[in-house]
Amino acid sequence: MVRPRRRRTSLPTVLATAVALTVGATAADPHAASGATRQHRAAQLIFSDPIAEAVGRAVEYWGGSPCGGTVSVVTGMNSEAPAAGQNAPGAPGHVAAMWATWVTPGGRNLFTEPAASFSECVVHVNRGIWPSTQAEDSNFPAFCKEMLHEYGHFEGHPDVGAAPYTIEYERPDLARVPLCERYRLRYGQRLYAVQPAEQRLNVRRRRR
Repeated sequence: MVRPRRRRTSLPTVLATAVALTVGATAADPHAASGATRQHRAAQLIFSDPIAEAVGRAVEYWGGSPCGGTVSVVTGMNSEAPAAGQNAPGAPGHVAAMWATWVTPGGRNLFTEPAASFSECVVHVNRGIWPSTQAEDSNFPAFCKEMLHEYGHFEGHPDVGAAPYTIEYERPDLARVPLCERYRLRYGQRLYAVQPAEQRLNVRRRRR
């Protein structure tokens, strides 16, 4: 019996066929190729996580993670936010850009209990003030300082009695915090970073 000869297909032939099929598909539907290109470009875009960046700086600033290492960050709206400005002249009538809640053995949100006893610690980000990730990126120094301020509550620092221009004060955006003022964040094709002029100004301030 004569066995039929197997036809061998060389690798160049396979590649040529694959290329021909791809070209044929592109010629038949040019929009498919352009759509695939857009998807590929979108997949390559980089988006920073400003919440994670701010939380990391808060942990570094305070020398550790409070509340037994468990702090949640959630979003809220203006209608949920407490009033701001009780310890900052000229600010009454505004709502908090962020606020913190926690549980102590004696009740909720008490500074009279030791900070080591705090649990169920939550930072609430007001979406009325910070409506998007891009908003957090574009004004990261203020966003970061707000996060440091709220983490300070979990360390036992209240607003009342805090000195102006400190991170504990109700206007933490006025504080000088190099950790929050050195940043480089990306929102797709946009880059948000400390400006050279700001850098030079900060250096001059430190030298005084």
